Amino acid sequence: MKLLNFSLTQLQALVCVVEHGSLNNAAKILNKDRSTVGELINNLEIDLGYPIFDRSIKPMKLLPGMENLVNSARYLIRDAYALATIAEGKFNNQPTEFTLGYSNFISQNILLKIHHFFEKKDIKINLICVERDTAETLLEEGKIDLCLHLAKGNFFHPHLEWKVVGEQIMDVYAAQSFFKEWTSVPYNILTSTVQLLPFYTLNDMTKSILVVSQTTIKINDLSLLTSLLDQGRGWALLPRDIDHIKENTIRVTTDLGKDGFHNNIVALWQKNAIDERLRTQLLAHIEAIYTQDH
Repeated sequence: MKLLNFSLTQLQALVCVVEHGSLNNAAKILNKDRSTVGELINNLEIDLGYPIFDRSIKPMKLLPGMENLVNSARYLIRDAYALATIAEGKFNNQPTEFTLGYSNFISQNILLKIHHFFEKKDIKINLICVERDTAETLLEEGKIDLCLHLAKGNFFHPHLEWKVVGEQIMDVYAAQSFFKEWTSVPYNILTSTVQLLPFYTLNDMTKSILVVSQTTIKINDLSLLTSLLDQGRGWALLPRDIDHIKENTIRVTTDLGKDGFHNNIVALWQKNAIDERLRTQLLAHIEAIYTQDH
């Protein structure tokens, strides 16, 4: 195998100069002296055996035909970082991939911040919207690493660990004309009108918390549910920070009060299934997000 006669540091200097237009700019980005960056470029040209830049103009420009070299350097740098991430992850027992299950009640804002948390750690994150009972099964099977869902009262799966990470405030939503006869909707009206439920499966404990009406329709696609809500097909109990509310839908005042229904959000995971340090950092991050947002 032929040995390489140039270094990754030289390639980084090359790409940085091209992308930022000058030795001065590249030096600032790389946190090096201008002379050091210039020396890296000079040595790379010596090692390759041909010039890369036209130095007769200021700032210096790539010579014709050198674009392919720069593109190849970009690919090599990217692959080198990927290799370093894998190697570091294995050395530190840090996973290179993580799968999070979540309820459709978890807001996009929360999920985007969790995605950013993993992105900064160079860990691939899979985000899977899944109902609570299915999530518990997937946790046991090792197909997801952790999930975020509404608490089921005091009931938790005996083989899973859990922690309360935040609070979800729920409100009654309906089309503007759905409860137009009432400024504050009585409880008996809620129980006698159609309630749209964003879940397919509900255990008895969750039913006692979320189901109010005697007549319910299950629609676990929130986008479809909020479209039907907007058309006046029923009312729904949804998170205050819901992402999908339509223009004709309003938050409804009821005799139950203006503060809404308060429910805990819990994280669940299988014991010893994920790196303890990563889990501790992630849970602290999620708790901080809920504290800031609420």
